[in-house]
Amino acid sequence: MDNTYPPGSSFPNPQNNPPTPPPGVPEIPPKQTVTLRTMDTDMKSIGRGESMPVPETVMAPEGKKDFVYSSETQNQMAGQQVVQEEETHDNKGKKMFIWIGSIVGVLILVAVGYFVVYPLLFPKAAPPPPPPPPPPTVVKALHNSYFVTVPPNKTSIPLTDVSFLEISTAFQPITVAANKLPDGSLQEIEIQNAQTGQIPFSQYLDAFGVGIAASSTTAWFENDFTAFAYYDANGIWPGYIAKLKPGVTKEQLVTGLAPLETADLSKLYLFPPGAAKAGGFKDGKVNTKDARYVQFTSPGAAFDYLVIDQYLLLSTSYDGAKRAATLLGF
Repeated sequence: MDNTYPPGSSFPNPQNNPPTPPPGVPEIPPKQTVTLRTMDTDMKSIGRGESMPVPETVMAPEGKKDFVYSSETQNQMAGQQVVQEEETHDNKGKKMFIWIGSIVGVLILVAVGYFVVYPLLFPKAAPPPPPPPPPPTVVKALHNSYFVTVPPNKTSIPLTDVSFLEISTAFQPITVAANKLPDGSLQEIEIQNAQTGQIPFSQYLDAFGVGIAASSTTAWFENDFTAFAYYDANGIWPGYIAKLKPGVTKEQLVTGLAPLETADLSKLYLFPPGAAKAGGFKDGKVNTKDARYVQFTSPGAAFDYLVIDQYLLLSTSYDGAKRAATLLGF
């Protein structure tokens, strides 16, 4: 079999037909060929008896030998492909982690800026303080006279502090000679606080220290009470009328008021009454009503206390007690 090819015919060139690379491996582009016609190639064509000069085909110079896909090379290329795929997968994971971390970092910075830095740089104005609560409404305690027959003379003594000193000072104006009423006169006195009105009887009596607890007098008597001053030749004699609360009996008061008979009663007087006379307290009558009394050495000074119906009457003068009982209707 003749393996020669006629002149001018093409023949297979292994360099022009490189082996096909394995699947998955990128195909290497074919090498470029160059046709050259020189005097030498023309002489060769004449020597071969060719009617026309045939240029010589040569490979473009690359400076490297042709690559041959051996089995070993194919295995290496396949391994490199796997490594490249793994590296590509790892790179994608790292990039995703970096992106997520960057986003979280940005969110944290934004939160810190909004909730920490911004309030420090631009603090909110403090809200105005709430308006003060309105002052409590004070309902003044009203006073009603217990006298059935209202005396023609009446005055008022204001107190800001319910103490013995405050009370004795407030009573001084009625002791002035220019204000003295005729002998036998009885003047009603309203004792009130400018803000709260009528002073409670228990609080008022407690200021004199007569030995009876304010809690007891609060339980026995109403808050309202009637005060008076009796005038005679011997002086000015204060007295007081309190009203029993419902359910309080005379027997309770006989026992409850017993400390009066051993107490210092001098503070109830506008002037010193002197010493108590011998025998101390005794039973007596005030306008036919049973009473307990004690006399002092100063003329006209005698302390009387008695329960008349629903009232307690205290007087620093016997004549004053009789006059007040009459105005009460007894």
